[in-house]
Amino acid sequence: MNNWKDEIIHSLDGIEAAKAPENGFDKLQQRLQHRKLHAAPRTWISIAAAVALIVMGNAYVLIGDHAESDPKARSSTTSITTNYNIYHQ
Repeated sequence: MNNWKDEIIHSLDGIEAAKAPENGFDKLQQRLQHRKLHAAPRTWISIAAAVALIVMGNAYVLIGDHAESDPKARSSTTSITTNYNIYHQ
């Protein structure tokens, strides 16, 4: 009944520990350094794209006259600011 347990335990006889390649760590460091050099431009491009979107969005809101051309939009903002009288007590 315990024979299968002994077979499993003895099946591991003669197994040797795994050995890493001699220059494995150096190769890994070179790959990581190579990735760092090529990842930086993508990061800067992403940051530049985000800044450009924010600037364009702000310019659209500040320069665009879409609210001034629509009388309903102008009257609704006027009524909001006049009805609540936040600063007058």
